[in-house]
Amino acid sequence: MSSKGIFRPRRLGHANFWVEDVDRVAEFYRDIVGLEEVYRRVDLKGVFLSNGNSYHDMAIFDVTGFRGGKNKPGLHHIAFELENEVDLVNGYNRIGELGFEFDFNLSADVAHCCYGRDPDGNRFEVYADVKKNWREARSGDVDEGGRNPDWQPGSTPPVAEPCYPVDPEIREIPDAAIHTRRASHAVLVAADYDSLYRHYTELVGLVPIVGGPDDPFVILAGSLGNECL
Repeated sequence: MSSKGIFRPRRLGHANFWVEDVDRVAEFYRDIVGLEEVYRRVDLKGVFLSNGNSYHDMAIFDVTGFRGGKNKPGLHHIAFELENEVDLVNGYNRIGELGFEFDFNLSADVAHCCYGRDPDGNRFEVYADVKKNWREARSGDVDEGGRNPDWQPGSTPPVAEPCYPVDPEIREIPDAAIHTRRASHAVLVAADYDSLYRHYTELVGLVPIVGGPDDPFVILAGSLGNECL
């Protein structure tokens, strides 16, 4: 699909949430939704869940954890997967065209990531996988002292090869009520619809497939053509 945005995401990669009881919520998403716990950030009281489609389809962070602060249960952030790190760096170098600045960038070891907020204050991320075998780096208990390493786009030679899983091993929880395939889309209720529409089309680079700026809602897709937002 054609995009005129600064970035050009393939799809929604994951959605992360703040929760009050990370163990209880992890059990729910395992036993009911059918997502496997693939690794745990013990320093952040965070659990990363996936069916193997990606290094996480969703993650949950306890509000009592290291970075919980004044956060309440709800959205942590939504993340959009790019084709490769070259696209991430090139887009980062162009965000000034729209007068936008990211709040911070970091390395998640298997991915490089840029984080900001949309006009309604929702946290969003654009990222690119930089390692193909994420299970080698992300499994079991991970402790990074409460923070990921800082990363500046372009500070390391950007990886041009796509590193996202192409034909991943999909793992099911046999006794789960639902066998979820992957994270597919997120829904936002907009306080400033016009500004959000421009943000997710002109900056993030999603493409409308149903509705538009003059309609009461819009469905936006990535380059794969699937509903993202």
